[in-house]
Amino acid sequence: MKIIEGNKEITITFNNWPLIEDLFAKMGHKNVSINEELVVKDIVDITSVLRSWGIPWKQTKWEF
Repeated sequence: MKIIEGNKEITITFNNWPLIEDLFAKMGHKNVSINEELVVKDIVDITSVLRSWGIPWKQTKWEF
């Protein structure tokens, strides 16, 4: 799964998918797919939540 905000992009792997589905459902993103590209308003907020849930993610694009 890719999460995108402008020129910033992170990737989440399939390994933690059940936990990811629960997390995104709580955040209001229902029926997310592992092959989906989800566009968000604040990727930093998403990454901090992923980190607090123990879900690893990889920064694939990031503009400083």
